[in-house]
Amino acid sequence: MQPLRKKMAVIKSVKPRTLFIYGDDQNSIKMDVFPDFDTRQTEFGKQMGPVPPNYPIHGNMIVGAAAETTWLRIVKRTGSDGTELYTAYTSNDDEHWTRGGTWQHDLGPAAQIGISAENAAGFFMDFDYGRVYRLKRYPGRPRATE
Repeated sequence: MQPLRKKMAVIKSVKPRTLFIYGDDQNSIKMDVFPDFDTRQTEFGKQMGPVPPNYPIHGNMIVGAAAETTWLRIVKRTGSDGTELYTAYTSNDDEHWTRGGTWQHDLGPAAQIGISAENAAGFFMDFDYGRVYRLKRYPGRPRATE
């Protein structure tokens, strides 16, 4: 999956700007840039449900540094057994990428890609572009490793 480039104004809001992979209302993967007081964070999260009582429904991790312009990338890999792995990447120049963690989730083949700008009145968020790619597999060619 190609990156979603987000240009962010310096604001004091706690509303995130989010790229997400949506399975259903209880199951998703999300990546966002959000202000945390005077810093900006890139967060990679997983939501799952239904879960037993008192069981966490959301987990998160921090990826790379955020800047005025931050590119986000989520790469999905599916194993031969159907295991879905989602890995986060961030960049501030679209050339040098920081690899984040990987979540395992079961969102299925009908999962959807979305973006969300959850701002309050008076604030803005620009999504310059988004790209989605399906990588081709070539017989006899080894799988890329990281």
